Amino acid sequence: MKTILMLTDFSENATHAACAAASIVEKLHTDILLFNTYYDHPILPAYGGGPWVVEEFVFRKEDSTAQLSHLAIKLRHVIADPTKNGFRPKTDYQSGEGSLGGNVEIILKEKRLI
Repeated sequence: MKTILMLTDFSENATHAACAAASIVEKLHTDILLFNTYYDHPILPAYGGGPWVVEEFVFRKEDSTAQLSHLAIKLRHVIADPTKNGFRPKTDYQSGEGSLGGNVEIILKEKRLI
């Protein structure tokens, strides 16, 4: 089964692109995998001697997963009915900590696309 890898940063443009992809997956007979990366630790380009605000980073994984779940539900509504031949695209989601390039490489290897 083919899968469209939809990278998202949860912006309005990314959501619009995901909805556009959801509207054509039935015709392409593909599934959708939504993906978002996050950093679990603070990366500060310059430290000015003040306190680090780390609370923001503690909940990154939970926030990413919650937003991905919400977007997946939205896309499942766009893909409401199975096509005439009974094909119903799946909409899954995944998030990963770290760099986008490294995470995409892992996904492609897992799906045996490279």
